[in-house]
Amino acid sequence: MSMIKRKRSPTTRAPRHRLSVPVELENGRGQCRDISNTGMFFEIDGAIEPGATIRISLILNDVHPMPPVQLDASGRVVRVERLEHRSGVAIEFTSIRVENAETWAALRAD
Repeated sequence: MSMIKRKRSPTTRAPRHRLSVPVELENGRGQCRDISNTGMFFEIDGAIEPGATIRISLILNDVHPMPPVQLDASGRVVRVERLEHRSGVAIEFTSIRVENAETWAALRAD
């Protein structure tokens, strides 16, 4: 009787949530497409190299029953897809900070 080795199943990914909101980057803006508790995918006009570490910021409006929150994160670029006139960028979060967006907006206005 021969033994058949099975391939290990891939690591289960965190559930993704479709989200279309603007993303602020250090050198421009993008548009979020989906997010999970471990990372996010967004589109930009420029290009970013895989392996780069970037900082992003976005506002999450639909976090019921909480008020809108500001999410600031750093992440490592794990994948870049060339789209028609843009780049799709997948990042894995390395740090995340969440603040009440109203408080954040008031602080930025000063």
